[in-house]
Amino acid sequence: MSRPESYQRLDRYRAGSSDHMILGVPTMYTIKSDDCFITLADDRRFGNSPVIKYKRFWFSNRKQAENHCNRLARMCPSRSFEVVEISLTQS
Repeated sequence: MSRPESYQRLDRYRAGSSDHMILGVPTMYTIKSDDCFITLADDRRFGNSPVIKYKRFWFSNRKQAENHCNRLARMCPSRSFEVVEISLTQS
C-alpha cells in the first residue's frame, strides 16, 4: 500500500462511525508486461464458491513500484516487467 503522505487530501467525509479521506495524486506508477498492465489474482474457494482476490499494482511513488516490479521478475523470470508512469498532467 502506498504511503498516504504522497497523496493530497482532497476532502473528508463521515460514514457511520468512521472518518474517511478522499486522497489524490496527479501521477501514479504501475507495472506492465508486453502490452498489458499487471494484476495478480489469488484463486480461493469458500465452501463450493470460487472467489478470486485481485491485487492491482498502482503506486504513488516510483520506488515502491520498482520494488514490486523486481519481486515479480524474481517470481516469473521468463517474463519481462517494467514500471510505467501515468500522469494526468501534461509535460
